Amino acid sequence: MGWDECRKQRFEQQKKIGLATDAWKLSSRVKNVPAWDTLDEKQKNKSNLLMAIYAGMVTAMDRGIGQVLDTLKETGQIDNTIIFFLSDNGGCAEGGTFGNLKVKKNAKDTRLGCPDSRPMLGKAWANVNNTPFRLYKHHVHEGGTATPLIIHWPKGIKKERHGKFYRDPGHLIDIMPTCVELGKAEYPKEYKGNKIKPMEGLSLVPAFRGKPIKRDALYFEHEGHCAIRTENWTLLSLNKTKNWELYDNTKDRSELKDLAGKFPERVKEMQAKWIAWGRRADVLPFANRSGRKKASSREEKKKKKIERK
Repeated sequence: MGWDECRKQRFEQQKKIGLATDAWKLSSRVKNVPAWDTLDEKQKNKSNLLMAIYAGMVTAMDRGIGQVLDTLKETGQIDNTIIFFLSDNGGCAEGGTFGNLKVKKNAKDTRLGCPDSRPMLGKAWANVNNTPFRLYKHHVHEGGTATPLIIHWPKGIKKERHGKFYRDPGHLIDIMPTCVELGKAEYPKEYKGNKIKPMEGLSLVPAFRGKPIKRDALYFEHEGHCAIRTENWTLLSLNKTKNWELYDNTKDRSELKDLAGKFPERVKEMQAKWIAWGRRADVLPFANRSGRKKASSREEKKKKKIERK
């Protein structure tokens, strides 16, 4: 059916099962990606093969997870084992507009989809993966940060919560605090005389009971792309804290209407919070951070040179 129809059908299915609400809108096809109907048969066949290989990879992963679950059932441990299932952040647009089907040089097996091939979906199909959101992995829009999390724990989560959607945002940093609480462990403050930074996340245990997780904000930074998300708002920049964009999470989850010009004071307040976090979390200043990496690299080369001598 191609990427245009596939995105429409996925979005309709999301609304049907209650994942997407009526307030969500389907973002437009990505700029520079042509309509599927304008492709010739050769382009369509190549694109179909690329997504078929990707689907095969997902199927193989699914079977592997099934084997783990079957073993837990066979050994009587499934009910009291907590399982966190989540995906990587955002569909990956690497591979150009249409993706590519490269095979390693000197590969013995040159079949597309074999272990020596490296299929990359590209912008067009990654846009489908991120339905209904904008942009991709590498960005801090929802298309690059939103990921599903499914938690399975029959003995720890009551039946009335099974199969239910939980709307408060969580983060990968919340997994550790959750496990620490469930294991009744104490997170260490130091190791061999070195102080350990405290955990950034919050326990997800209240979510098991449908209760809210009370936090001030979640913060993001990746390759100079910056974002802060509160309960109702997301402020983001794709240019190292310049040209901030503001979106209303409750009315515009797909981030189609930038409200930065309408609410300058909110932008200023959220920007100040992000900068304070950036300094505390060693994200800022950007230049110093790259400088540390270069210095570290120089030290490594110097060390290796001495070792060779």
